[in-house]
Amino acid sequence: MKRSNRINFWLSDKDLAEIDRKAKSSGICRSEFIRKLIREAKIIPAPDVDFSAYAEKFKHLGYVLNKIVKEYNAVGALNNKAANTVWEEIISLAEQLRSELIDKTINLEVDYHGNKK
Repeated sequence: MKRSNRINFWLSDKDLAEIDRKAKSSGICRSEFIRKLIREAKIIPAPDVDFSAYAEKFKHLGYVLNKIVKEYNAVGALNNKAANTVWEEIISLAEQLRSELIDKTINLEVDYHGNKK
């Protein structure tokens, strides 16, 4: 197979050393090792989850929690009800995200090119 395309990218010293070590232990050169990785890689697509919506919700809860802490620092008394409510919302949102991720990945089957089956 004629190789007429070149790809340049940057690696850390640690990453390059690991590639070189694994290529050497496989008995092939660095380039062939990388080509083999690409050919045999099993690509798993990211689940269809609206991460930005979750991020916005977590950001809002963080803002509310920050307000409670500022009030505590100013007054010296913690609004336990408000703090508990925010913590419960944070836990609930995290559990919702976890559940959605599990639901959308548990039966995900892909081929070696990343195509959903």
